[in-house]
Amino acid sequence: MPLLYKTDNSLLSKELDILLRYKLGELPGNLRTKNEKLQQWQVEKEKPALPFKPWTNEDEETYLSLMTKEINLEDTALGRQNEILRRHAISSIETMSEEDRRAIRKVLDDLDAHV
Repeated sequence: MPLLYKTDNSLLSKELDILLRYKLGELPGNLRTKNEKLQQWQVEKEKPALPFKPWTNEDEETYLSLMTKEINLEDTALGRQNEILRRHAISSIETMSEEDRRAIRKVLDDLDAHV
């Protein structure tokens, strides 16, 4: 790992994140600034890293299921945002005047005619 050979002052914040995860298993939530991360790294760098757990059959099954899982638009941040916008539109329509609803109905009918 080339990061282990860099001088402390030349390490970037993201590199310190990687090194601390390597030593601790996860990044402590209280480390917000580069200076805090650097101080923690200076404490941890001489300690041995956590041993890696062996890869199990269960890990392999989980990995394979994640790699073959079909991802639909609804499963993404974009899909969830679209659902929120759809709900807002419906809520907005419910409070519109009859004239505005007619105008929306015309737009929808025109769109349906092109499908």
